[in-house]
Amino acid sequence: MSDPIAPERRRTRTIQEFAAAAGIHPKTAYELARTGSLPVPVIRIGRKLLIPADAIEQLLVGNVDPPGGATPDDLAPVEGGPDGRAA
Repeated sequence: MSDPIAPERRRTRTIQEFAAAAGIHPKTAYELARTGSLPVPVIRIGRKLLIPADAIEQLLVGNVDPPGGATPDDLAPVEGGPDGRAA
């Protein structure tokens, strides 16, 4: 029996891992994936959603033009409340 691949060596990340790296709430990431608006490719295996680790890295360093014109700055947390207004 082989050992599982160490997390840092996996070539894919979960939606939760993407959300943490992008600084967004996991619910937001799931909603973007559901609507096809997530600015990285999403791999669906059954009910599991995975994102290529290299795509996340490229997005976060700004080396790609994601669909819809989103940029890494678009993924930054919004100041204030959930609607972006000051609390």
